[in-house]
Amino acid sequence: MRLWEGLKRLPVNQRRAFLLHFDREVWETFISHGCCTWRGIAELLEMSIGEVKDLVTRLPLSDEEIAQMLGLPNRQKAINLRHSAIKTIKRWMREI
Repeated sequence: MRLWEGLKRLPVNQRRAFLLHFDREVWETFISHGCCTWRGIAELLEMSIGEVKDLVTRLPLSDEEIAQMLGLPNRQKAINLRHSAIKTIKRWMREI
């Protein structure tokens, strides 16, 4: 639960870069452990439930795909967003 709460605090592009790089099974693990629902994932990503359902079949997205979705100039920017998210979440979890 702490990880999910931490994700909510991140800027939306960091959330997207972080979550869209995972397999569908990771998302299903959040759901099966009661951290969220499919609608909660959609809200976190600031997408419609339909957009999320379409994305799920393509997970994990490549860094190139994530960059394109976020309107970033290159894949490295998507990688940087994800690494910033990880670094921030680690810091927050140490503080708890």
